[in-house]
Amino acid sequence: MLRRKSRLRRSPYNVQLYLKAQKDTVEMIQKAEQEWWISESEKLSRVNEKEKWKIINKLTNQTTAAGIQPIRKVINGEMVYLFDNKEIRSELEEYHIKKHNDSVDNDLLVQDDFCISSNEADVKGDSGSHIGRIMNADISDYEVKCSFSKGSDTSGPDGISSSMVDNSDRYLMHCCLKMLFNKAWCSGKFVKEGKEENRVVIPKPGKDDYHECSAYRTISITSCLRKRFEYISSMRLASALRYIDFDADQFAYLQSRSATQAILTTVETIKKGLLTGHYAGAVFFDFTDAFGSVNRSSLLNKIRRDFGISGRLYWHISSFLSNRMARIKIQHDIGEWMESVIGTSAGTRLGPLLFIMHVHDVPKCIRPKFAGDLVAVSVARDIDVIQSSLQEDTEQLVCWAKHEGMTINSAKTKVMLFGGKNDTLQIKIDNTELENVRSFKYLGVVLDPMLDFSIQADYAAGKAKRASFKISTMIKMIKCAEWY
Repeated sequence: MLRRKSRLRRSPYNVQLYLKAQKDTVEMIQKAEQEWWISESEKLSRVNEKEKWKIINKLTNQTTAAGIQPIRKVINGEMVYLFDNKEIRSELEEYHIKKHNDSVDNDLLVQDDFCISSNEADVKGDSGSHIGRIMNADISDYEVKCSFSKGSDTSGPDGISSSMVDNSDRYLMHCCLKMLFNKAWCSGKFVKEGKEENRVVIPKPGKDDYHECSAYRTISITSCLRKRFEYISSMRLASALRYIDFDADQFAYLQSRSATQAILTTVETIKKGLLTGHYAGAVFFDFTDAFGSVNRSSLLNKIRRDFGISGRLYWHISSFLSNRMARIKIQHDIGEWMESVIGTSAGTRLGPLLFIMHVHDVPKCIRPKFAGDLVAVSVARDIDVIQSSLQEDTEQLVCWAKHEGMTINSAKTKVMLFGGKNDTLQIKIDNTELENVRSFKYLGVVLDPMLDFSIQADYAAGKAKRASFKISTMIKMIKCAEWY
C-alpha cells in the first residue's frame, strides 16, 4: 500500500518512507536467517556423524541433482562405481524389475476364456444391486466426460499425449473413447501396448547415499488412453471400497480420509496415556520398495475373497496386473522390454488403491495405517510391558510380511519412547535391534518425547526463515532492477 501511495504521490517524504520500510524488512529477514544459521551450526557439536552431514548439506544449500549418481557395486570382492548410463540402467533393472518371488503363481495372473466365462454369472447376478452396478454397469457418458483434462501431458510408449486427445474434436473423441472403453470393459482384456510402461527414475528425497539402487524410485509412464481408462475404473473401485466400509484404520487414497487423521489418531493415543501418568512406545515401520514388492496373485485372491470384487471390475483389475512389460529410461538411454511380474506400478491410478487393499490384513495391532506407513503403539505404566507388547506386534508384522514376500527395512524402522524418560526400548527384527530415536518425522510432523511439538515448531520456523531469505533475495533483485 505504501508503495502504491508513493507511486501516486511521489513526494520526497513518501519515497523516503517506502525506502526505509524496504530496508527494515530486508534487515529483519537477514537477521532471522543469521539466527537460524547460528542455531543450526551449534547443533554440529551435539549430533552424530550421520546427522552432522545432514545439517552441513542443509546449511550449504546442497540439493540432489535430477540425474542419477554413479551406482556402487561389489565386483569380485572389490567396491567399484558404475558411471556408464547403460551399466547404471542394468543395475536399476535388476533391482526394480527383474526381482522375482517364488510364491508368485503366474496362472492366477493369466486371464483366459475359462476365467471370463466363469465370471459372466457374476455380472448377471450382481447387476441389480448398487454394488453390482458399480462393478458391472457399462461406462457412462458422464464418466468419459470426466476423464478429459486428467493427468500430466507426458506421453507414454505410444507417443500420444493428453493434449492431443483434449484438443481434438471433443464430440468425436468422446464417442470413440466411450466405444473403446466399453469394448475393453466388457471383454476384460487389453491390448499388449496398453500394458507397456516406461519407468523413469527419480531420487528419493532426504537420502544420505545416492550411490545405491534403493535410493531411487521408478515412476511408470503409461499410455495416455490407458490412464483415462484407469481413472474411470479407479473411481469405481474407490466407490466400491466406500460402500463396503473399507478398513477404518487405513487413511490413504480414499475420500474423507487424510494424513491429518492418521497423525491425530497416533497422537491422541499417545497423549491420553501421558496425561494419565503412563508411558507410550511406538514402532514406525518402513518397507523396502513397498509398492514394487506386492505379490499380484495374493492381491487378486484378497480382492475377490476379502472384498467381494467380481464381474467386470475384477476382470479389469486382473488384466491390469497381468502380462505387464516395463523398461527403464535414463535420459536418452532406454532399456529393452522385460516382463514385470510383481508390484502395483507406482505412478498408475489403480496402483495406490490396490496397495492399500493388499495391506488391509496386516495384524490388528498395527494401526493407524497410511498406505505403507505403518505404526504400532503401546501404552502402559511399566516400560518393560511396552517393550514386550511392541516386540510381539513387530514379530506379527514380520511374519505377515514374509508370508506376502515383502521386506521390512530394519535400518529405516525406528522405535520411540514417549513420556520424558531417557530409557530405550530393545525391539528386534531377526536379531537386528532397531534404532531408538528422540524425535521422528511422521507424515510430515515431527514428534517429540513429550508431544509438545517444540521440535516441529523449530522445524517449521526454520522453513519459514529459509523462505524469508529467498524473499529477501528477490527484494534485492527487484530493487536493483528498479535502479536500471
